Amino acid sequence: MSKKIVIYQHVPKCAGQSFRLAWREMGFELILEKPPKKNTPEWDAFVANKVDVDALPGDTLICGHLIHDGIRPRERYGDAIAKWNIPIVTLLRDPMERAISAYFYRQRQGKETLPNVEDQLRKFRNPMAHHLGYGGQPYREFLETFLFVSVAEYLQPSVNVLAKVIGRPAPNVARVNATPRKPYEISEETRKLFREQNPVDYALYDEALKMLKERHLEQLGTPLPERS
Repeated sequence: MSKKIVIYQHVPKCAGQSFRLAWREMGFELILEKPPKKNTPEWDAFVANKVDVDALPGDTLICGHLIHDGIRPRERYGDAIAKWNIPIVTLLRDPMERAISAYFYRQRQGKETLPNVEDQLRKFRNPMAHHLGYGGQPYREFLETFLFVSVAEYLQPSVNVLAKVIGRPAPNVARVNATPRKPYEISEETRKLFREQNPVDYALYDEALKMLKERHLEQLGTPLPERS
């Protein structure tokens, strides 16, 4: 990382605020990009006005929901990534847990949802893969285009490994912005159907977890701890 600039491609409802705070604790300034709704004048202005990477100091994290066609990091900052050798990081979460969190978050925001969380779950089709811009290549090959892929269920161990990779002391990760949930139940039938309808998200998540286990052993010399 010649200029120590990193781009964090933030998949929604994947412990992103906690992850950003960890980067701040590791000494990085944060630049938060907030894409507006698509097909609006605000969207067009956002697409046209990028962060001036050349003017940034070192130790800067560009972060945001850069998850749509035309604004994913390699599309939005391709020239700067090549010029400064800027790495990209991301964070994945168990697909069903992410989907449930997204459902209750939308409800709290007053956005339209189906009345029942199970009905909403039946509508999901690999959203994490879409957000990341997955193109059908082998899963590991795709994930290895990122400097590091953290896993939300193992956020502290992920940050411990990441800190080692970038040569910084590992901070304690604070859990923030957890979405409260109303009581709910998910039937086994819905769980099975959700997995069947989101095979790419599960494959990416499973491969990311496998890679984290390998890197934890490689970088820190110990097996990945059990989930707390």
